[in-house]
Amino acid sequence: MKEHRRFNRADYHTKGYFIKNDQEIHFGIINISLNGILVDPDSIEDYTLHMVVPLIIQLSSSDIQIKTTARLVHQENHHFGFRFEEIDVESMIHLRRLVELNSDSADQIAKELHFLNKDDA
Repeated sequence: MKEHRRFNRADYHTKGYFIKNDQEIHFGIINISLNGILVDPDSIEDYTLHMVVPLIIQLSSSDIQIKTTARLVHQENHHFGFRFEEIDVESMIHLRRLVELNSDSADQIAKELHFLNKDDA
């Protein structure tokens, strides 16, 4: 059965972390989209589904960070899926570029941005 996703996922392998109870939980990225991220955390704990946390992505070979607030929407096979809840303009610009450069469907990004904007209205 074919999956139908609204957002293209880009394979991009770098590190990041989210903050829970003043503790940084580090992770490796499995894939990322304009809407969210799938990560492989360094430590597996039982986190509360739907928790909202600050989440920071460190771009490879750069001092640029993407800073967002994200909601844990699923946990499966030691992987966490987060949906981005809030993101500042500068971080969104970096996220868009990252997804464009690492996606097989870069032409779809403008459509996805339009869809995101429509959801916020």
